[in-house]
Amino acid sequence: RRLEVARALALKPKLLILDEPAAGMNPAEKDRVRELIQQLNADGLTVLLIDHDMRLVMGVCQRIVVLNFGRKIADGAPGTVSNDPAVVTAYLGTHAPKGATHVPGSEEMDIAATPKPAASAEPASPLLDVRDLEVSYGAIKAVRGVSFGVGKGEIVALIGANGAGKSTILNTLSGVLRPHAGTARFGDLDLTTAAPDKIVRAGLAQVPEGREILARLTVRENMELGAWARRDRARAHREIDDLMKQFPILGQRHNLPAGQLSGGEQQILAIARGLLAHPRLLLLDEPSLGLAPQMVDTVFEVIQRIHNEGVTILLVEQNALRALEIADRAYVVETGRILLSGTGATLRRNPEVQKAYLGG
Repeated sequence: RRLEVARALALKPKLLILDEPAAGMNPAEKDRVRELIQQLNADGLTVLLIDHDMRLVMGVCQRIVVLNFGRKIADGAPGTVSNDPAVVTAYLGTHAPKGATHVPGSEEMDIAATPKPAASAEPASPLLDVRDLEVSYGAIKAVRGVSFGVGKGEIVALIGANGAGKSTILNTLSGVLRPHAGTARFGDLDLTTAAPDKIVRAGLAQVPEGREILARLTVRENMELGAWARRDRARAHREIDDLMKQFPILGQRHNLPAGQLSGGEQQILAIARGLLAHPRLLLLDEPSLGLAPQMVDTVFEVIQRIHNEGVTILLVEQNALRALEIADRAYVVETGRILLSGTGATLRRNPEVQKAYLGG
């Protein structure tokens, strides 16, 4: 990263724009980035910093502009912005407790010195068992010795900042990425070596971040693709009809190109498509990302309904409090490590989660 900055400085800029300079870094590396930015600014260089790490932002910036869904919701000094109710809501979700009055990460915190909540007991015979998982992108370690389990019938949430490693964990469990170390077992299947299609056939399906629907195909055609691995075509078509009834918003638009759906409608389509694989475990990656508040409510209602029907769910979500509302258990992930764990209710009441979420 220093090399990239040095290359930019060789052009002798009047303004240096830094886009997520601390992404994927551990706390010590982030401290060095903060020192570098401070030194550059002290030397007279104007810096525009774009970053989700609020502790870094609050530590180096004299003025902060906060964007939410493309709209400016706050503009001012760090102290003013950190106490802005709109900013607190944007980071902690629409159901943020009244006691949460600061932007997460706006206050320094030593997590290692913070008493951890008592972790809820993991299942004795987990449906999914992950131990000491490590995943890297080249020289960058994205996942660092992560261990957790998911029991049959649970909703388990992984919460944390953008870039914390949550999606990397899901992509590794789906066979899209291969770990450098550790184990991940889904029943008798070794997820670290199995091909993605074999993983789906075994009953583990992922609804990816960004939904990945095919915009030019109709809603129904997208649903049919969700049953591509099944041989019982007639039954699959009946199930598509049933899902259209279960989710009327899809049934009413079954002949429309999927690209004409709203973001929330596309998310419901992606979830319904995933259900056609008959998953024993459904991985949901950022289902509320980019959605209007009312559609976030609808999507979480769908997730709760699916769980009530017996589907086990591993949920990755940045909207921490909404995820913790429905999770049986949850893990807080930061820079590729699990820092806190417990029941959803316990973590939701934990003031350190409220302060540190997205803190990095």
